[in-house]
Amino acid sequence: MVTECCEAFVFDTAQKGDGSRINHLNNIIIIHYSARSREKVVDAGRTFAEAAGLPQTDVAKVGTDSPPRYERYEWRDSATKQSGQSYILELRITHADRNWELYLSLGAETL
Repeated sequence: MVTECCEAFVFDTAQKGDGSRINHLNNIIIIHYSARSREKVVDAGRTFAEAAGLPQTDVAKVGTDSPPRYERYEWRDSATKQSGQSYILELRITHADRNWELYLSLGAETL
């Protein structure tokens, strides 16, 4: 069985007046995971979604569409819209050759 996984972290680079650089990690994480079974890919998507704080009602929806499609979830960790963190989780489950693949990106923004 072949399982592949990789991740990416997105940085912004800015230049100071003196010419030196500042690297800033954006609140974006991108994950690509593949496995031979759809069940393992869906389980991985749900695990990442739950760990990111997606509400349980939405975690249960991850990977339930047939055929698979692009999914997008948005939520906040605060009851008010004026404070806290805002999150966007985007994922796509696809089938290629003999592998199922999960593409997942998670973004966060402080309000």
